[in-house]
Amino acid sequence: MRNEVQMPSEMDAVSPVKAEGGVQQSRRRLIQAGLAAAPVMLAVSGRSAMAGGTPGTTAKCLSPMAWCSANPTSGQAVGSISPKSMGNPGCNPKQWKPCETTQTFPNTPSWPSGCKPFSTIKYPGGKSSTNWVSGQCRTYSGLSHKITVNGQTQDPGWNSGTVLSWLDSRSCSNILIDEADSDTLKAHTCAAYLNAKLAEDNGKRFPVSSADVKACYQERKLGTRSVTDAQLLAYFKQTCA
Repeated sequence: MRNEVQMPSEMDAVSPVKAEGGVQQSRRRLIQAGLAAAPVMLAVSGRSAMAGGTPGTTAKCLSPMAWCSANPTSGQAVGSISPKSMGNPGCNPKQWKPCETTQTFPNTPSWPSGCKPFSTIKYPGGKSSTNWVSGQCRTYSGLSHKITVNGQTQDPGWNSGTVLSWLDSRSCSNILIDEADSDTLKAHTCAAYLNAKLAEDNGKRFPVSSADVKACYQERKLGTRSVTDAQLLAYFKQTCA
């Protein structure tokens, strides 16, 4: 018997076209798998990139959502691109705080409409007083934080100013007088609210609206993310100069 070598038939032979098609199909599957994974990679590693910020620096004037994308406590935008500000910075609590010497409001251009540092306030000595006139804050000077009447220390009238009932029973002025130097959450919330209202009066941009300042404080949230008091304080700090 002869040993015959069986040659592959045409059906058994590997077609060059099929081989090439298999490679292309494999490449296509690889690309599709990469695209499917891309959103996951962005969600995991791109949070700071969404907010922006030079690596190792604190981004300024970001919106609540952008702030949380960077870091809700420190605002460090590690490994990201240039900061993307959401508005102009406002005055800090110390700049909003009424001054006891010379000009009473040297650092703020005006108080926003609907907000006033006082309605009626007494001068040192308690015998004469003055009323608040909106838009003329640069005319006031020599107004003390406390006055002495009949041997007793009293509030000269700062608490007759705007009170944010959702924040405190004290007026904005008294909160700033009492807590601005300590950089407390209430002082910064008060400053952020005044900054937002003033920006809204003048058609300017501020990182957060006055309504959102209230919501952030009441709900302890930045966007949809729950935050601690320390994280909320850090957010309000980055909105001011």
